[in-house]
Amino acid sequence: MKYHILINDYIGWPISADYVSRELATHKDQPVDVYVSSLGGDVNTALQIRQMFVEHGNVTCHLHGFVASAATILITGAKTVRMGKFALYMIHKCSSWQDQWGQMNADDIAAAIMKLTTAKQMLDQVDHVIGSIYAQKTGKPLSEIADMMKAETWMTAEEALSYGFIDEVIEDDEAPALTADLSARIVACGLPLPEITGEENPSMWTRITDFIERSFRQHAERVAAEALSHEENHSTLNTNNKMKKLVLATICALLSVKDFEQAEDGTVNMTEEQLRLLENQLAAQNTVLADKQKEIDAAAENAKKLQEQIDALQEQVKNLKDADGDDTDDVHDDEGPVDSDDDFAAASEAQASFNRLAGLI
Repeated sequence: MKYHILINDYIGWPISADYVSRELATHKDQPVDVYVSSLGGDVNTALQIRQMFVEHGNVTCHLHGFVASAATILITGAKTVRMGKFALYMIHKCSSWQDQWGQMNADDIAAAIMKLTTAKQMLDQVDHVIGSIYAQKTGKPLSEIADMMKAETWMTAEEALSYGFIDEVIEDDEAPALTADLSARIVACGLPLPEITGEENPSMWTRITDFIERSFRQHAERVAAEALSHEENHSTLNTNNKMKKLVLATICALLSVKDFEQAEDGTVNMTEEQLRLLENQLAAQNTVLADKQKEIDAAAENAKKLQEQIDALQEQVKNLKDADGDDTDDVHDDEGPVDSDDDFAAASEAQASFNRLAGLI
């Protein structure tokens, strides 16, 4: 099969909108076959490429290996989407880097809440746009698509076909292997690992990568972004090397060992005792993470309640400012104003009368 365009790397760089535009221009008014095997990348670039496919018209996307995130957005612009029977397809909600840690006073927290609220609203809008695109492609209700995105759903070719994300399942050379390097790249892109049967010791690897994913997900995403800013020939190598170091450093810290001896092929051997210790450490760390998450959720809930109280008070102040003042009436004595000396005299006479009455009793 001859492919006119290869989308087999990070979308944004080196797979840019300019690259796709140039290739489409060389095949104007001709059918174009696009090879897609990518873990995703920049949403804006994916939306641009999608529109280029729509405008070109006769575009067929052929999906192989792991197709995830932004890669699933651009293929919706193709006239036909064909997926290898061993490939995997994944959709999820979009995300963006947020850096809000540090010592904060009440004003800083309020500003951070406002900033995060704005970021959430922006992401909600992007998710709505992407979900609408998926819904248009599949014919499924937007609410169902939104649930799938929230669940970070991996699908087989048959599942993707049944949902309507693709148009045809085609033959594939072999099933994709979820190697350590590929797992590191998936985590670096901020994606959950798919379930693939037949792996050697899958439960242990899943536990390790799941811990690393939750503990270092945002850091890994930044590492990947930095690596992808280098030249094309070094981008994948740099990402893999950094992620390998990150994984090994994490495991060494959990086991309280300085380092592991690596074989020439880069593999690392662990003893059964180390594996058991690692499982115990992961379980303990999972408990700590769960407790911290509860604290974060409680703090967020308190912040939400405080913000609601602030909003309510601000609304009351606004209403009071806008309301008319109460009318007042002047009070006048029919006989004219009473002099203060007269008041004193009247009080004295009343006291004297009381004293006389008390004497009689």
